Amino acid sequence: MNLPLMNLLKLRRFPILDQLHLEERLLRTSSDNWCIVNDGTIHPTIVMGISGKASELLDVNSVLCDQIPVIRRFTGGGTVIVDDGTVFVTFICNKDAVPGLQPYPRPIMAWSSLIYDQVFKGVGNFRLRENVADISADMVVDYVFGDRKFGGNAQSITKGRWIHHTSFLWDYEVKNMSYLKVPTRAPKYRVARDHLEFICHMKDYIPRSAFIDGTVKATADHFTVRTIPMEEMESAGADFIPSSRILMREELEDAAAPQEKLEPFLSKYPPCVKKMTSKLLVLHFLLCEEHATDFFQLTLIALLFNLLASRDPVLSSLLWCREMGEAALEHPNYELIHKPNGYEIRRYVSSVWMTTLPIQNISFTDASDNGFSQLFNYIQGDNNKKLKIEMTAPVLTQVTPSNGPFCKSTFIISFYVPKANQANTPSANGLHVQTWKNQYVAAHRFGGFASDSNIVLEAACHGPINNLTP
Repeated sequence: MNLPLMNLLKLRRFPILDQLHLEERLLRTSSDNWCIVNDGTIHPTIVMGISGKASELLDVNSVLCDQIPVIRRFTGGGTVIVDDGTVFVTFICNKDAVPGLQPYPRPIMAWSSLIYDQVFKGVGNFRLRENVADISADMVVDYVFGDRKFGGNAQSITKGRWIHHTSFLWDYEVKNMSYLKVPTRAPKYRVARDHLEFICHMKDYIPRSAFIDGTVKATADHFTVRTIPMEEMESAGADFIPSSRILMREELEDAAAPQEKLEPFLSKYPPCVKKMTSKLLVLHFLLCEEHATDFFQLTLIALLFNLLASRDPVLSSLLWCREMGEAALEHPNYELIHKPNGYEIRRYVSSVWMTTLPIQNISFTDASDNGFSQLFNYIQGDNNKKLKIEMTAPVLTQVTPSNGPFCKSTFIISFYVPKANQANTPSANGLHVQTWKNQYVAAHRFGGFASDSNIVLEAACHGPINNLTP
């Protein structure tokens, strides 16, 4: 019996975007049948179907923060994060390549399951599970052991050809699954399980090389297989422009949750203010607590300048501060130097602070509460001398964003040490002493409680400072 010819291309750690470009090129410009086996890709990458929406499928903030590439592929199907632990198998065929096969999703999937039935014969409880009840060109199916998914599929069907490609999770990094949301159109057999309960490692069932060799052998039962070296592929369809692409950062930022969180608050303000808030989030912040007995909080936006070395001030940090009642509590001494357009230019003398270790959080309010709790325990006697220390003002939370406005920031919370304790400051686990040199600060006050939204707005309204010197 004469079997149709199948070109076999075996790759190792081939970039997934390049693979998708190659697959679409072969689908659109070649008249041959192809089987592509790619044993892993080089970097963790998220791949979405052609109609996938990042805001619905991804934890966009984490994706942006960790700089995970997101690809929109040319076929339908679901979303997956792939890496070196993923094995990719693709079939690209003419419509007449498989006798009697109708070029529709369900028959193509049924044929592919015949291939993998041979590969997984006697291995686990292998079967194919449909992702949705209705059959459409965008339909996806899963390969499962029992009710645990280890492979997802997608197809594209043209006038004379079709492609069926699968990502097999031979292994995966558990932490990478947190980048993916549970899709709203999940299959019924998932029964609301999270990713780690829903998927499984294929390596627990079959060796990697055995799977790849078995797939090639099973394909050879249906085709005459001819191995093609990658060098011969360089000129194939070179002029074709593929449609799979990496999403731009701006596209992901538009889908990011922080903007949705701020939108109800910012909606009453003009577009220029919204634009300024997104830019100000990349600066450095310093926050401090308000005295509990005050009826309102007096909040400072303070810009720290190195004016001691030069008359030309150099911005070194942006500060947010909620000051305590100065009459009631001890605080660092400062001299008021100048009042330009809504700011106070203050000269602070050297001071001593007890400081927390860095805290990772996306909310300065939550981080400040965490750090303040540690410092409150410290002044209540949780220190090496079991000494109770008087409360002072202010308590500061310094924030250094990591890779941008959509990442967890690094927070350091500091308590001003009273003068009576500065010469022999008690120590404590997780805290350390920090000495500040003389410095100049430009401070702006506003009332109310500081929150994740209003400090950003206040900075947008009062960001530029002119005429710093009297």
